[in-house]
Amino acid sequence: MFEQDYVMRLINEMVRAVLKMIFNIDTVSPSAELLKDSEEEQTLNELIGMVNAGFINEAENRLYDITEI
Repeated sequence: MFEQDYVMRLINEMVRAVLKMIFNIDTVSPSAELLKDSEEEQTLNELIGMVNAGFINEAENRLYDITEI
């Protein structure tokens, strides 16, 4: 139980960091209203859907592709 809570906290902090880097959103609980551009909202929803479906590695790779300069 403790390990699962710890992992969830790590994931939440990782998501916060990614939102700050990609979308310049700094919040504890992001909501769809914060994303003004529908493309950004769609990207966020796709990434969340990938994670929820268990494709965490693929979502991470997609984030890398998005942030790669």
